[in-house]
Amino acid sequence: MTNRKTLKILNCVFDEKFIDDLIEVMDFTSTNNIINEYVCITDTPSTYKYVKQFNRIQHINERDFIPFVIKKGYNVILLHNLNSIPINIIRKLPRKIKVVWLAWGTDIYNSPIKEAPFIKLDLYREYTRKVIAPDFIGWLQQKHGYIHYLLHKNEIREAIERIDFFSGVIPAEYKLMSQHPWFKAKEITFNYFKLNDFIQPKNKYAESYVGNNILIGNSGDPTNNHLDVFEFLKKHDIGNRNIYVPLSYGGSKRYREVVKDVGVRTFGSNFIALDTFMPYEEYCKIIASCGYVIMFHERQQGMGNILAALWNGCKLFLSDTSEVYRMYKNYGVHVFGIQNDFVCTGCGLPLTYEEIIDNREQLIKKRSPKFFLENIYKMYATFQKDIYGN
Repeated sequence: MTNRKTLKILNCVFDEKFIDDLIEVMDFTSTNNIINEYVCITDTPSTYKYVKQFNRIQHINERDFIPFVIKKGYNVILLHNLNSIPINIIRKLPRKIKVVWLAWGTDIYNSPIKEAPFIKLDLYREYTRKVIAPDFIGWLQQKHGYIHYLLHKNEIREAIERIDFFSGVIPAEYKLMSQHPWFKAKEITFNYFKLNDFIQPKNKYAESYVGNNILIGNSGDPTNNHLDVFEFLKKHDIGNRNIYVPLSYGGSKRYREVVKDVGVRTFGSNFIALDTFMPYEEYCKIIASCGYVIMFHERQQGMGNILAALWNGCKLFLSDTSEVYRMYKNYGVHVFGIQNDFVCTGCGLPLTYEEIIDNREQLIKKRSPKFFLENIYKMYATFQKDIYGN
């Protein structure tokens, strides 16, 4: 039995790069009355590729999950990505257990299916849209997936209606989800981060070393709209800058090959595709050589890359119509719009020293480990009040 005011929290996770950091953060915030444990729902436990603290993770099959939760006395379940749990389980969980959806992005912009996501945005620009248009087989697969979705739509909505709390990566995602009448969750704020992250007051005046090169996107996913960025760049004199494009993951092989082909034809030897995994130190050196970063996303993604670029003193260009752009503008951060600032003037002058320091001040206030930890403690207090009434 758990004592009154005890939060016994079960974190539903799977093999992902930042789960080790999550465990470290949740351990740091745990007390005698706040207990965090971890589970992976699977029928076939396999070797972990990313998680090193796999000994902390219990493995339960779908059939035994609810009896396991009841027997262990968990009163809060944190879903780290909606896909960390079979959606049919959510509807069956006892009402006294608080269910918390900590969204990552793919689980709201691509789920339940890409053609009918929870949050629907116009993700692709003109040139990208032409390249990713499906062939006949792809069209048939889309139709099959849509029919399957229609058959299970009510079950999915019932599961989402059962969720008690929700946090998006950015605040706007809660408002966008709230447009659905069957979304009943209350808002909390939760972020993924490292305890020893570089965004600290002690680092505020650290020297900034950025070069003159250009970085485009954060992955090989078409949501980066690489080809449309190339079109913008063609209209400006970018000098002898190298153009780096990370393509080591995300997207289809065909799409990544098209990006490389168009990049080489457009920019010649100045175009450099980062299409293989490389040592972290080497990757950091390349990123440090880029004083200009262009992220043409409409949805929230690449937030770690964006944060690092801003802290390092890069001039960051985001889509004028994206919620990430609006968020940073509201914070008072010096960011620039692709459709207006870049289209009109190109890269322009780099950030001044004063602008770099000003950006760091705002990031310390809104995106630092200290700020994120405060949000976790507020989250715990919210759960305790909701469960125990005080």
